[in-house]
Amino acid sequence: MIEREKGGYFEVIGAKIFMDGVLEGSTAYLEQPYLHIPNSRGELLWDPQKYTEVCTALDRAGIQIHVHSIGDAATRITLDGFEVARQQNGQRDSRNIITHLQLVNPADIDRMADLGVIAVPQPYWFVIDTYYTQAVEFVGKERADRQYPMKTFFDKGIVVASASDYPVSWPPNPLYAIEIGVTRTVPQSLGDIYVGADFQTPLNPQERVTVEQMIASFTINGAHATFLENQIGSIEVGKKADLIVLSQNILQIPPSEIHRTTILLTFFEGREVYRSEEYAQ
Repeated sequence: MIEREKGGYFEVIGAKIFMDGVLEGSTAYLEQPYLHIPNSRGELLWDPQKYTEVCTALDRAGIQIHVHSIGDAATRITLDGFEVARQQNGQRDSRNIITHLQLVNPADIDRMADLGVIAVPQPYWFVIDTYYTQAVEFVGKERADRQYPMKTFFDKGIVVASASDYPVSWPPNPLYAIEIGVTRTVPQSLGDIYVGADFQTPLNPQERVTVEQMIASFTINGAHATFLENQIGSIEVGKKADLIVLSQNILQIPPSEIHRTTILLTFFEGREVYRSEEYAQ
């Protein structure tokens, strides 16, 4: 299938593995127990040895490994598999991915950098709302307050490719996520989307990043994560001219206004495929 689909608009480049569940279901796999279920650290969905065997086989076949990992213990085991695969098969440009990364042991961020792992977070979730309130109940305020690292990934030289986890994040508008990645708060006009939103208090504010970093995470870094950085992801001669025209310059306006930006024009491979009614030639 990989060779059959290669080179078109649909390609098979990786395999998705679910390492654990989700924090709100008490199934994210944690290093320390849940407070409301003291005898539980969540659910590990793979036997570590079997997972490592699968990782090694996928890597040997040249397949990118994409792992859902929410809890810190799940991410540690995920990295163990990546590391063994490299030891057994040799180093290559694997661009393995970990997505979600809600709670991460700082030592494992260094391991991600060493192994060339791509971080795929969902900036839409970097806010204080009812999910945060539940996290405080389930894992305590200290752990809840350090959810969703972002700046640390960039600081360590990790490629960060933001995503929406659609349809979980709705609407999956990257402009909303760009603002939230910078402010770590709910945009004022999006209170109907975020239940119990705190519009003033940022979540884990030391992990705020720049607008430029957020743009990169949704453009060139996303292209890199799919081995397409030589075709898309930036406006350069020889690339496919996938681009949009925005209603305002998001590098010059206050970050808290980015979510009000609209798309005026969309080009796909140099062809206009969308034009807003508000766009005047």
